[in-house]
Amino acid sequence: MAKGFQDQGLGKVLMDKAISMGNDLGKFYLWLGVWEKNRRGIQFYEKHGFYVIGRHPFYMGQEEQTDYIFRKDLR
Repeated sequence: MAKGFQDQGLGKVLMDKAISMGNDLGKFYLWLGVWEKNRRGIQFYEKHGFYVIGRHPFYMGQEEQTDYIFRKDLR
């Protein structure tokens, strides 16, 4: 996220909307991937009830990085 938009509560608004939509659609869980070195992102997702269920390689150009796979149970 661009620095000018951080710490304004926009992430929470978007997360609340995603959770609401998942519930409205009868989904059992949400999942997402986040770069293993994105400490701030990881803390945000954990704060909203996501937990790590796996990992997978992610390529940025030729560089292999690792993404954590996070899940949040809705039911």
